[in-house]
Order: sequence, then C-alpha cells, then structure tokens
Amino acid sequence: MSNSRTFRIWHGMRQRCSNPKSTGFKNYGGRGIRVVVRWSSFENFLADMGEAPEGKTLERSNNDGPYSPDNCAWADAETQHNNKRTIRKLAHAGETLSLTQWARKLGVSVGRLQWRIKAGWPIERILSM
Repeated sequence: MSNSRTFRIWHGMRQRCSNPKSTGFKNYGGRGIRVVVRWSSFENFLADMGEAPEGKTLERSNNDGPYSPDNCAWADAETQHNNKRTIRKLAHAGETLSLTQWARKLGVSVGRLQWRIKAGWPIERILSM
C-alpha cells in the first residue's frame, strides 16, 4: 500500500513530527506534537484508522495533543479549517464555535462579529442578532 493515499498521509504525519528538515516540522514536532509508538507501524495506523475516505484528511481533535487513535479522526475540509490553532473561537452558553460557525448560526457576517469584538463588546452582545 506504499502508493496509497492513506500511506502518504501516514508518512507525512510522521515526517512533520520527527524530521526537522520537513517543512511542517516547526508546527508539529517543533511544538512537541508526537505520534504514538503504536503508529510507528503503518499496519497499526491502518488497523486503527482504516483507509482515508475520499475528501477527508487526518485531524487531531486536540491541536496540542499527539497523533493517536483517541485524538484523531478523518475530517472534511470545513471541519479541519474550524479546528486550526489560528482560528478564533468564542465560547458562550456552553458552546464553543469559530467565528465562521457563529456567523452562520446567527445569520450575520464574520466581519460584523469581528467589528463587535474590536469594539470591545461583551460576548453576549457580540453574539446577539
């Protein structure tokens, strides 16, 4: 399976976390992100995660956590985007969403939410219609 998409994803994950010459190392291995020992073997990774579904990539639920069976899932591009470290998230009433997700939920533009944040509004007012 060394030519499979799943293998390439596994290989890239390992490179980002362990090879200082990898372009992504500073954001992964350089930040202390590791791959569990079990996933040193592609066969174990494949047994735990299955083949990569079309249109999905490997995502860590906790961006500061390791690549491990309990912290990884196959996710679509939108889910991946909303889980980036650089995405601003707001928590209110027990719900934490990205600005894009809040805007969609409230029916307002992201720009409007950003303006309210910059204006120093309290969270309840930021997320009001």
